[in-house]
Amino acid sequence: MKQNFQTFVEKTATFKNTLLLGTLCAVMECFIMPEAVREISLGRNETNLIDNTFFITPTKMYQMIGDYGEIGRKLYLAVELTADLFYSIVLTLFLGSLLIFSFKLSKSSFLHFKQVIWLSLAVLLANWMENGSIVWMLAHYPDQYFYLSLATLCFTILKWSLTFACLSISTWNLLIYFRPQWGL
Repeated sequence: MKQNFQTFVEKTATFKNTLLLGTLCAVMECFIMPEAVREISLGRNETNLIDNTFFITPTKMYQMIGDYGEIGRKLYLAVELTADLFYSIVLTLFLGSLLIFSFKLSKSSFLHFKQVIWLSLAVLLANWMENGSIVWMLAHYPDQYFYLSLATLCFTILKWSLTFACLSISTWNLLIYFRPQWGL
């Protein structure tokens, strides 16, 4: 059973599927999420989502939540429970497919995709933990949970660090594959 699943995963990590998942990620990142930010800000000065903010204090995080206003908080809560959950699944599938596809191309002997495929799943877990803590803070505002806001910051940094690691490994594998063709 494990072998059949592994074969299935390897066969589905094709160029076409990876490109499709990358396109879905780009649509979410370039169109859907910016529209959500615009709706949440409701004409205020530019409002950033907590998901995309690094290295802020818990006080600043709760100030951002307060600045969203009642309607903005409800919209942000809806975005976290719908679009961001879908985005995290698509991102995980894209990163996993990209990792497997790049490993298949490069035939790298340094690492095998089985050693790093867990990175894409860790991105999903970190993203869901971040989303869950943001949902909790939005739903229970004006109550402030200091340690939960710190955990949210940790999950955000972890999510983006793991995403960067997946993209770096995939880029390295693609460079290994294209190196002979470029004469390097």
